[in-house]
Formats: sequence, C-alpha cells, structure tokens
Amino acid sequence: MKVNELKPEENFKLQEKVKIEIEYSAQADKFFTKHPEIKKMFIENLKSFYASEEENSKKVDIKTLKGISPKQYRMRIGDCRVIFNVTRKKTKVYSIFIKKAGFRGDIYK
Repeated sequence: MKVNELKPEENFKLQEKVKIEIEYSAQADKFFTKHPEIKKMFIENLKSFYASEEENSKKVDIKTLKGISPKQYRMRIGDCRVIFNVTRKKTKVYSIFIKKAGFRGDIYK
C-alpha cells in the first residue's frame, strides 16, 4: 500500500500537549483529493476528539471495528466513512494512518 509523504499542514499540535501525524493510503488520498470538504471535516473531528478534555470539544462518531487486528477505527462523517488506525510513536505523539475513505455503501467491500 502506497503512503504519501506527510504534508506539513496536516500535522498538528493541540495546545502543545499532543502531536498528530497523518498518513494516507493511495485510495484515501484519491478520495480526499476529490472531496476536500470531507478531509477538512475529518481533521477537525480528530482535533476535537483529541481535545476532549477541553471544554469546547464536540461529540465525534468514532467506533472500533471488531474482529480486525491491529485495532482499526471508523469515523462517520455524514454519508462518508474513514477507516484508520492509530499508533503511539512517543509520549503524546500519535501517528494516524488512513487506510480507506469513501461513501457508506462502498467502504466495507
């Protein structure tokens, strides 16, 4: 699976506490290129999810997928789904690899 190089604007820190690095599969990168608004919402939802200790965090629809190892997660954004996994590189540094992104009917095939 091809991984695109990280783009600086897609790595972010949350109040100097947590740093998130995002990588994409070729399929996810293609989907996000066609649907930049979904990509923007995904990044905003991640920021909100990891800032859940703060007062202004919103509820994000993320669920753990069952029967898959290593752990993978699904984020729902309207009719779109994003499948990703999270690894901890160092203390307070997370790497998120987006495996798939697409519409509800196509993503689980």
